[in-house]
Amino acid sequence: MEEGKLLTRERGGYILSHKGYLCNRHSENKDGSRTHWMCRKRPTCTKRATTVTPTGNSDTVEVLKHVDHPSHLPAPEEAAALKTYDKMKRTATEHPEAPPAQILRNALPQVASSTLVHLPLRESMKRTFNRRRQGSLPPNPKSLQDLGEIPADFRLTLGRKEFLIYDSYNDEDSDGSDDEDQERRR
Repeated sequence: MEEGKLLTRERGGYILSHKGYLCNRHSENKDGSRTHWMCRKRPTCTKRATTVTPTGNSDTVEVLKHVDHPSHLPAPEEAAALKTYDKMKRTATEHPEAPPAQILRNALPQVASSTLVHLPLRESMKRTFNRRRQGSLPPNPKSLQDLGEIPADFRLTLGRKEFLIYDSYNDEDSDGSDDEDQERRR
């Protein structure tokens, strides 16, 4: 029997890569022993594949039935592009301090030129990375009271040097002069 590669997607799903073709998971049989896959180029390509249902953390799966796709050629570079793009998105999530341009500069030189055409546009990738980065950052405060104490990671520059020397959020004024200033401003 032949083996196919399973590409893990960020939301927990899989894509089957076999002979350069990519297929999305479609369904399982009643006893759960086999998984059916549909070509990603659907509706123009209606070819299917059948595999033994993946178990455990293995990234390979036994392909029981696979028919070549006469409506399009295999594109193994597309599978490489998916892996690369997922890796870049994971980097953006794990390292919110890294700007999107830096993530692209670090990842793209290692990508083959034939794979680059299967990646999204550069600006689209930057927007995606920014959304990922924002998810791991605290929300912007609406008022000074919402700010609270500034976390230690946000007191440092990108060079890991401290720029916030003293945080006076928890200090109370003994003479009340700060309260008088706030009253005048209102």
